[in-house]
Amino acid sequence: MQNRKLQKQENFINYKIVKFSLVNKVKNFVFKLYKQSKIFDRFRKNRRFFLKSQIQMGESIAILFIFFILVVFGFVFYMNIMKSSAKVEIEENIQLKAIGIAQKASFLPELQCSEENVRVENCIDVLKLEFASGLLEENNIYYYDLFEFSNITVKRIFPPEIEKTWHLYNNTLTGYRNKLSTFIPVSLFNPDSKKYDFGILTVEVYIK
Repeated sequence: MQNRKLQKQENFINYKIVKFSLVNKVKNFVFKLYKQSKIFDRFRKNRRFFLKSQIQMGESIAILFIFFILVVFGFVFYMNIMKSSAKVEIEENIQLKAIGIAQKASFLPELQCSEENVRVENCIDVLKLEFASGLLEENNIYYYDLFEFSNITVKRIFPPEIEKTWHLYNNTLTGYRNKLSTFIPVSLFNPDSKKYDFGILTVEVYIK
């Protein structure tokens, strides 16, 4: 009997020991799971933060990319406007230059009519024209300061039966980039017959 009691006590003690060890193992396992869950939560938080940072960085890069594209387009647009305005200004200067040469030719003292020593506008003396057509061609260098690279002619168109062309100045430019022509209606006065004919003063200006 005594041996049985001892056996029971020993079994009970062993049971308690096993139970205690199992409880400790369960506690340790639960604690490990808890720690792992904490680590996982941190990992998830860090991953979310990392993803959020990546998204923000991508948005910043996209905004900078769009900004630089807008800057490039704005610069190209500005340069095109500057080029077009420069071209317009150059064309205006060329036209003003052509008009200035045409005015010089139309008011040339060697050609103008005069009544009692008073010059008549838009009128060319035919006798002076006959003399000046040879004079200007022989002295191209002298008249270059006035007419530069140009071709100046006078054509009588009325009356049609006595149509005639006088070549006053001819200094053309080889390989010119542009040519502007100006046509000025003029009266052609003949001192011998005291009659007026109608003609066209043509000034062609050559641009480099």
